[in-house]
Amino acid sequence: MKDAISVNHNWFNGANAPSVWRELCIQRKAVKREVRDCRATCSKEEWLEMCEKLLRVNHGMNVADFADLLAFVGLRRKRILEGDDGEMASKCALDDASLGKRHADYDLQRVKETLRQMRQDLQGEDEEPSTLVEKVRKALAKLKHSEK
Repeated sequence: MKDAISVNHNWFNGANAPSVWRELCIQRKAVKREVRDCRATCSKEEWLEMCEKLLRVNHGMNVADFADLLAFVGLRRKRILEGDDGEMASKCALDDASLGKRHADYDLQRVKETLRQMRQDLQGEDEEPSTLVEKVRKALAKLKHSEK
């Protein structure tokens, strides 16, 4: 038996979620560039779906996955801030420390900022399917009640 190190390269938090989005955008562009020759062989929707699938394979997640993940984390943080923090905070605990309200608020604000940036970036690209923009819009709508 030999020693080994495992590096979790897709770990992120509220502080670096915008950076994860920027990196995902870079990887998306790279995928689109690499398979641009396939574009003429299928519809726009099929090509974009293929790009999303390849992005997931190559990067571990795609735009839809990231939006879902941000919505999930945002809703958990929202529940903590709305007072349902007993059970939820304990589920967000590591060792003997649980997630406090300031941390939950910070994470929630960063999630919303990142989702807003995603919506803006996706709306700015002519070829993006409305389904991705709609997914981001719905994720933001779920978090709307906790706007500051």
